[in-house]
Amino acid sequence: MENFDLAIAYTWEYDYDFINLLESVLQSNGLKTYVITSGNLSETYEKIRRKEICFAALFDRASDEDPAFAELPKLLLKQGAYIINRYTPSINKVVTKATMHKILLRNDLRVPDTFILPSHDKSSNIGIEQNDLDGLATPFVVKPSFYNGAGDAVNLFAYNHNDIQNTRLIYTDDQFLVQKKIYPQYLEGKRAWFRVYFFLGKIVPTWWDDNTHISTIMFPDEIERLNLKKLLTITRQLSKIAKLDYFSTEITLSEDGLFYLIDYVNDQCDFRFKSKFYDGVPEGVIIIFLHKIIEKILSLQKNKPSSIVRRIFK
Repeated sequence: MENFDLAIAYTWEYDYDFINLLESVLQSNGLKTYVITSGNLSETYEKIRRKEICFAALFDRASDEDPAFAELPKLLLKQGAYIINRYTPSINKVVTKATMHKILLRNDLRVPDTFILPSHDKSSNIGIEQNDLDGLATPFVVKPSFYNGAGDAVNLFAYNHNDIQNTRLIYTDDQFLVQKKIYPQYLEGKRAWFRVYFFLGKIVPTWWDDNTHISTIMFPDEIERLNLKKLLTITRQLSKIAKLDYFSTEITLSEDGLFYLIDYVNDQCDFRFKSKFYDGVPEGVIIIFLHKIIEKILSLQKNKPSSIVRRIFK
């Protein structure tokens, strides 16, 4: 049987650069990787079942997108592999905004005033009185509870019942959230809107402009100087609720000086390089994630010296 340190399953074409870098760093330091795509999935299933290959861990960026990959983490769990962001019914609760909204309220985490609507398939009736909409002020936000890739079906400038109904019709099988629009402060000329990453215990805040979708590194002195430690506290609380190896969240500091969770938990982070995509992730953030992934793999490999991690990023 051939042993590999990490299996990497992915389906999104824009993951290629990130996966290539992850493989390169691992392999250059004596760790073995095995990439699984739709092209070799059937062959890989056969090899696993014939006990020709086994893995210490699986980095799974596929089974939530393509049902053909659903069996993969189950097979590797039987081998004793560690599944990074193992896809389970509990993750569905975490990434479904309607469910997570209620959980956050129970845990005293601040979220925008919100009405949760059933899917259009279950009820075409909006069920929100005009007085309730007036309480949100206009424009308000309408967004799907589950489907939300790249902002799909998110209406940031809704004004009336027609806007709500038209947005619901984009995904008729999904619940929708109708939320008060939060306006951020400006700090040293930047919108106080943040995307914060949780990487296997490490919290990495970034500036993320909600208008341009451009993100930039946040330096430790900015956290201190601008009194943004609450970003770390909120994300740490989220990590205890979500119980994921990694995720990102959106937080804003509003004009009234309060921190609000906006996009609660994204379990599959976008790792497109900023050097190639204007709205990509700063490479420094990606390097931190690679560091934490490698630390995790090494912790599973008792015969691998922990000094490898220091050499990789020396």
